[in-house]
Amino acid sequence: MELDDKQIKFIDNYIQTYSAEISAIKAGYPRENALKVGLDLLANSTIDEAIKAREKELNSSSDMLKMSKERLLRSMYYIYNESLKKGRTNEAITILEKIASWSGVNPDEVQLEPVQLIINNLDDNKI
Repeated sequence: MELDDKQIKFIDNYIQTYSAEISAIKAGYPRENALKVGLDLLANSTIDEAIKAREKELNSSSDMLKMSKERLLRSMYYIYNESLKKGRTNEAITILEKIASWSGVNPDEVQLEPVQLIINNLDDNKI
């Protein structure tokens, strides 16, 4: 059985709302008997199969969009390095703080050892 435009719109709206009545109204069916029409449409095996197929399609699409924690951290580290290369220090620091917190490190608790600079080739005349 071929689906008509209203049935396709019903399926599209049902996937978004999971409300038979609202989906029927948005698909263009009369408001007065929208609940009955929506329930009848859900009882239709062709429409039920189309809804399940659409849900499966959406689930597989969303799986492709999911990002692992490792991939997210690698991406953020790449953006951090690019920010540093472009001299965007504040942006780089913000990204580094996010990387730290997502990795389970609290930047406020990190204590850094002081850095000692040894400069041995200074010209006294230029200071």
